[in-house]
Amino acid sequence: MQDEQNLENNEVEEDSRKLERETTEKGQSGLGRLINFVLNRVLKITLTTAILYIVINLLVLNFMFQLTSGFHVINEHQVGVRFRLGKFHSLEQAGLHFAIPILDTVDVLNTWEHVVEIPSQSVATSDLITLDVDGVIRYRIRDPLAVVVNIDDASLAGVEIALATIKEAIGEVPYQELISERRDINQKITTQVNTKVKPWGIEMVGIEIKRALPSDAKLRDALGELAISELARESEEILSKAEINVANVLKEASEVLDAGGETAKTLRFLQMLETISTGEGTVIMLPMAPSNISDLLGSVAETSK
Repeated sequence: MQDEQNLENNEVEEDSRKLERETTEKGQSGLGRLINFVLNRVLKITLTTAILYIVINLLVLNFMFQLTSGFHVINEHQVGVRFRLGKFHSLEQAGLHFAIPILDTVDVLNTWEHVVEIPSQSVATSDLITLDVDGVIRYRIRDPLAVVVNIDDASLAGVEIALATIKEAIGEVPYQELISERRDINQKITTQVNTKVKPWGIEMVGIEIKRALPSDAKLRDALGELAISELARESEEILSKAEINVANVLKEASEVLDAGGETAKTLRFLQMLETISTGEGTVIMLPMAPSNISDLLGSVAETSK
């Protein structure tokens, strides 16, 4: 009987402890959920605030960057073309300027003189001589707005027009005329190109053909010999004209001496002797008879009186 009573007491104590343990576990589980809920809410609010803070800072930094990027400097050799909402607004000269971000765009152009080398190219003259021609093109910007608005690449277009005009001009003249009148041909080419590129806002300062040589080496040598012959002919022609002028002068001098009579001739003769005998120890031998010498001396004596 005692044993059964002890067994029942033990079962009652175990049930009490079990019930107390379950009650404690349930209380702890509810508190933990509350703590976890509160922590999660706090973390969500903090994370949202942090993200919002970062986004606001990024927006402020971007705005400051856009604001400072609107300032730009135009140098003395440059000009700026400003567009606002896609429409032309103004031209910017040298100095500090501010462009409104997003609304304004500025194209900066160099106004100095540009120099472009013309590569060697084959061109045929009117007398069908094929030449290797090269040169140089000098141009500058005359109307900045037209350069930006009217043509995609004004520099490239101007050079291409100049090359085409050079070929056309050379094809209209023979080789000898090209060599002798190169300066006039260069001026003609420059004038024609300026007429074509005027709507694009650029101006050709000068287009010059530097070298124009035949492509064929044999033809080049033959033309060189022809040029040498031409120079020799011109030289002989100049000498012949000079001799004719000298002969005319001598003729006029002889007529003057004839008009002066024997005395003028004698004085001229003596002057020539004086000119010849400028050096010391000069001996002059005159092939004439003694009577002629006596007559000459007599004439001199009479002239001295």
